[in-house]
Amino acid sequence: MYKIYKNKVFKTKIGELIKFIDKDSKILKKFGEIYFNNIKNSKKKNDWISHKKYQCIILVITGRVNFEIKNKKQIRILKLDNNVILKINPRTWFRFSSITKNALFVNLIDGLHNPNETIRKKID
Repeated sequence: MYKIYKNKVFKTKIGELIKFIDKDSKILKKFGEIYFNNIKNSKKKNDWISHKKYQCIILVITGRVNFEIKNKKQIRILKLDNNVILKINPRTWFRFSSITKNALFVNLIDGLHNPNETIRKKID
């Protein structure tokens, strides 16, 4: 369904150095594409998303993001910042929203974008 990994954030003289992933990472199966999601805080809920065969590897860059992960029995809510990496397996329903005024997260998928591979639904 999903897994959380501890992320490395290094303090420097001028701020923070945030590591995302490297070629030897056990999280990454193969490289596909990277997307940056820049989202604003809103009461409007995002559609639920599920990828048929791609996994998502997500790291929040700035702000805090609320991820909702749905399985058959429950919805798990994860409030994430840049301290962890979230891996979402294929066929897992999820949606997200910003907890802070603005938030930015990076999403690495292990395939090339294909609109037929992604399922979107309004589930509530």
